[in-house]
Amino acid sequence: MCSDQSRACYNPWYVLSTIWGEHNDVIDDRTHDRNRSTWNGLVGAAYTPEKRKKFATEYKINLSEIEPLSPAERDSVERRLKTRLGSGAMLPDLLKTPNFRNLHFWRPYSVEGFVFPAGADFSGSKFDFCFRGSAFFVGWLGFHNCDFQEVLFRKPASLYGRTEFTESKFYKAAKFIELEAKEAADLVFASCNFFDKFDLSLILAPKSSIYLDGSVFHDHVTIESNRIGVNFSMSEVTFKRFFPQLSGNKIIGGLELPYDAHKFPSFSKEDAEYVSNFYFKCADMMRKRSRHRESVFFRNQALDSRKYFGGGLSRLFFTGYGLLSRYGSSVKRPLLYLLVVIVLPVPIYFMHFAPACISIMRDFSNICAPIFFDAVLNSFLISLLSLAFVRELLGLTPHLELPPPVSYVSVIQSLVSVVLLMLLVDALNRLRL
Repeated sequence: MCSDQSRACYNPWYVLSTIWGEHNDVIDDRTHDRNRSTWNGLVGAAYTPEKRKKFATEYKINLSEIEPLSPAERDSVERRLKTRLGSGAMLPDLLKTPNFRNLHFWRPYSVEGFVFPAGADFSGSKFDFCFRGSAFFVGWLGFHNCDFQEVLFRKPASLYGRTEFTESKFYKAAKFIELEAKEAADLVFASCNFFDKFDLSLILAPKSSIYLDGSVFHDHVTIESNRIGVNFSMSEVTFKRFFPQLSGNKIIGGLELPYDAHKFPSFSKEDAEYVSNFYFKCADMMRKRSRHRESVFFRNQALDSRKYFGGGLSRLFFTGYGLLSRYGSSVKRPLLYLLVVIVLPVPIYFMHFAPACISIMRDFSNICAPIFFDAVLNSFLISLLSLAFVRELLGLTPHLELPPPVSYVSVIQSLVSVVLLMLLVDALNRLRL
């Protein structure tokens, strides 16, 4: 017996959808089938035969599913409605949007296979048990600020229009399996919290859009799609514990993911290879869509995660690659390091080459440079004189042979400069592309 006015048993739409009985701990399929047949029969009765046939054809619904109730069946439904709600209860108009707002569903609830010709609104409702929503929804379907336990949408569910789950919490597994989104249908999970597994398997039509923007996933996420070119946005999404599994016979072409490393979870060394492959897949998708900034971000993350698997040389290589040029995405870093490599050994070279530098500068300063360029040219000349072939070319080799410590510095400087120049060329080439 209902005592709380917010409970669904006071709502005429809920009572009509459970006219032959509510469910207890689990959903009883026999009772559910009877409820569905009655609901759909009342929907069919609201149309003329011609409109009913057109509606079934347009939305690919089996015509027998919306076969009108007989007068005797309708009278039986009205009597049961009045028994549960009072003598003044009237059958609601099923061509209008059913209002399930702010209800407390304290028992399992299923609308699987029901036909909603004008969508439905469940905003603000709380579901204490399983909710099966695998219905035929035409128009807007709203779940704003809802609390769910287990949720299941599966075949033969079809969405025509916009379905919104916004600012809702899913405390147990949320499964949307082989869900059909018809042409121009939008499926939105915005700013939702998923505390258990989230499975989304989609059969998408062209121009469909899927949005998971701003949602937080605390457990496993599996997303599968059959179609390329669909808009699929996961901007500002946070994955708390696991990286998402993206699969399907055609990878989603319109995918957008969070471009912030802090939105992804930390991972163990055992998962590093999977994480790296995941990031590479994302980078490839962004590259195909000419999204350079996002492609670079995911490529950098993929290479960064490679530090955690492979041998010591591999770890050293990727660590150095990231430190010196951000994996080829930075032009400034190799330039800066190159400048540092040139400037740092100058004091050492100056101790050995100062007399020659002063002599050469005395010969050229009157012709080549004003006074304020002397320091710059002097440093440049000192760096050049550190190279053996330059000293030999100038005929200074006998007088300017380097002692071993300075020679080692010169060799290291040359090798590091070559590496930095290669990284600079790599970065410039990637920038050009």
